[in-house]
Amino acid sequence: MNAKQISIYLLILFLVFLIVTDASQAGDFGRQFFDWIGTGLGRFLDFLDSLFETDGDNEPGTALGLW
Repeated sequence: MNAKQISIYLLILFLVFLIVTDASQAGDFGRQFFDWIGTGLGRFLDFLDSLFETDGDNEPGTALGLW
């Protein structure tokens, strides 16, 4: 078994543990987790957009003025 397979099995076992301990809380935790991932991804994409925005003359630039 490689590390990827082990991590997948551990993730499955963790999900089973959450469901067995308290199924209603597991659902809430899952929704909060995916909301956190979506919010973080949106903020990261906003960061990249602002970092590599164009200056109006269609030439790429950075917020640091490196280009």
